[in-house]
Amino acid sequence: MRMLWWFLILGASAVVVVLVAALLYVQVRHQMKRPVSGQKPRLDGPNQPPPES
Repeated sequence: MRMLWWFLILGASAVVVVLVAALLYVQVRHQMKRPVSGQKPRLDGPNQPPPES
């Protein structure tokens, strides 16, 4: 019975971690696509690749 509780706790924790990681991924992807004016990009360098010559 004790093992069942451990599996439930570990499973719930894993679900929470996956959900938080997915939310952060979606937010970062949105910021990369549409940078908010007035805020510096998180990554160093320009957001768009240099034009090909």
